[in-house]
Amino acid sequence: MLRVNTTWSTFCISLYGAHALSYVPCGQKDLLWWSTRAFAQKGKPIRGGVPLCWPGFAENTEPFHGTARLQDWILVEAEMTEDYARLLLEPTLKHEVLQVSLEVLVRDRLVLRLHSQNLGSEVMELTQALHTYLQVSAWNDIALTGLDGCLFVDKLNAGSEGVQAGVLHPQEGIDRIYVHSGAVKVLDPGLNRVIWVRKAASGSTVVWHPAEKAATIADMDSAEAEHFICVEAANTHKDKVSLLPGDSWSLETVLSAEPLHA
Repeated sequence: MLRVNTTWSTFCISLYGAHALSYVPCGQKDLLWWSTRAFAQKGKPIRGGVPLCWPGFAENTEPFHGTARLQDWILVEAEMTEDYARLLLEPTLKHEVLQVSLEVLVRDRLVLRLHSQNLGSEVMELTQALHTYLQVSAWNDIALTGLDGCLFVDKLNAGSEGVQAGVLHPQEGIDRIYVHSGAVKVLDPGLNRVIWVRKAASGSTVVWHPAEKAATIADMDSAEAEHFICVEAANTHKDKVSLLPGDSWSLETVLSAEPLHA
């Protein structure tokens, strides 16, 4: 793992999967959640933090959510300035056509940029996600704003479509793909904070929590699972990326927090 200490925050990332594990702004709780039952072995993804779903997202890929989170990565660039710390990581095993890297900027906000480039001679299609597990006081005691009026695909209801009406208050298990390119605010009265999830080059926002099904997930403790919600910057089947030869794409998420009540 790599640990970065700055004036504003502390950050930790695993070189297995280029997997962000922790981001703690000074004076705050960690913005990221991870499971104490997470598998710590090759061939298994880490549960929590920010897994990289690449070069495919969800069940239409093999392996599930792609290969990036199951690979060893190396640090190829690092710099520290008065304004930020910057890391650039690449996988040790290269894809035959698509080149990928993860750029990280650490300061009073965490920026993750997943860069892809088509090095082949044919058009390549890409789905992906920065599968962010946010730490909250209780997943069913928060409110998500910024999704009002957005079309969503409900994966727990056979892929049926609906439209978000007003603020989202998760109360039951949720697995939705929102057609949405803006920011989401996670209002958490229990921790008296707002987490901002901003993004770029993303036309899908995924919101997920397994609710009572957490008890059936081998690398997740059901009591611990009360304290996360996934809000993900993504390119899904609703906004699939088509890369022409030589083209590149940079999926980005930016995480920051502020007091809910000053």
